[in-house]
Amino acid sequence: MRWVGESEHTYSEYELSSGRRFYANGGILGLGPGDDETVSEGYDGDVEDPDGGVRFGNGLEGRFTPDEKREIAEEMMRRWAKWGGMQDAH
Repeated sequence: MRWVGESEHTYSEYELSSGRRFYANGGILGLGPGDDETVSEGYDGDVEDPDGGVRFGNGLEGRFTPDEKREIAEEMMRRWAKWGGMQDAH
């Protein structure tokens, strides 16, 4: 997963190894509290929620595949571990 920066259509986009891109305001991703599986972006938007779908850069909606979920989780864990002083950045 890589941040592709600002585009003409969105403020911030990530691109997955699958080639699909998705919007995240300010490049910020988060999970809801507890068992909430909503993936949020910025401070008040959802990337993927249990009842809806992902807003991909091409305007289509869909769901993250299991591989895409794993890719996002691994990248975010790497970032949190670096921030928490638990590992060097790679």
